[in-house]
Amino acid sequence: MSYVRDKGIDYVVVNTRFYLHSLIGLKFARQLGVRPVLVEHGSAHLTMGGGAIDRIVAAYEHAVTRLVKRANPAVYAVSSAGCRWLRHFDIEALGVLNNSIDADLFRSMSSGRDFRGELGLGESTLLVSSIGRLVPEKGVTCILRPRVRCVTPMSASCLRAMVPCAPRWKGAAARTSLTSDA
Repeated sequence: MSYVRDKGIDYVVVNTRFYLHSLIGLKFARQLGVRPVLVEHGSAHLTMGGGAIDRIVAAYEHAVTRLVKRANPAVYAVSSAGCRWLRHFDIEALGVLNNSIDADLFRSMSSGRDFRGELGLGESTLLVSSIGRLVPEKGVTCILRPRVRCVTPMSASCLRAMVPCAPRWKGAAARTSLTSDA
């Protein structure tokens, strides 16, 4: 860490609250004498599928968040839902830092593939391309509906594993065509 410490660092940004490296980053900021910026990505407790393990994980999350709060970070969230969620831990976010991309740079690096043509989709069909997790907690239910095609880089086995999620999505996934390009 001394190699990094000697680089004249002005800011320490910590992504989310509950990882060991998050606590290390907060400690590093204290050693540098700078107030860390913490960026929250969640909007609900971590889940492992329910039951006792979820209660244990929630207890861990509360314990580690108490340690995080001691570091007095400047806390932001990536969404208004994240800001609301932080209040569950008695943390008031200073604002929203939206996840975003440089659209011009992204387009310049695009493969130029014509997914609409490859999938035989007309302009009236909403086409959603995702590299993120397709889980209800990410707000995916607002796009999973009839006449929507999702293109996502996942294996066929991963797509099959999503089938049990359909009841949690009130049948939306069952009505939606998911296409894998992995």
